[in-house]
Amino acid sequence: MTTDQSRWDDRIPELGRHLNSAVNKTNTRTPFEALHGYRPRYVGGVVNTLSRSSGEQTDPNDVQDSVQDAIATGQANMKAYYDRSRYPGTKYEVGEVVVMLRQPRPGGQFLKSC
Repeated sequence: MTTDQSRWDDRIPELGRHLNSAVNKTNTRTPFEALHGYRPRYVGGVVNTLSRSSGEQTDPNDVQDSVQDAIATGQANMKAYYDRSRYPGTKYEVGEVVVMLRQPRPGGQFLKSC
């Protein structure tokens, strides 16, 4: 963001604006929008005023609820994707005799059921 490395701290407010106005891939909202109910519009580093009569502002609680739902859905999708490539393992019943061919190693499948 700057070529003058000795003055990097002068760019922190601008970097914060960029991060807070970046759209999240999972919920398609920005952090600013989730907090305030509308997307920020910057002109020269200053937020423009929002006309409340234009209907562009949404109740922040509604936005936060939709963000939470989108995050929960995204997490469930990621878990399902991860679980597709995992072996579920062998299930044993209580009292079943299990013989070890060799000492088990973490992540290894060395148990055999009788």
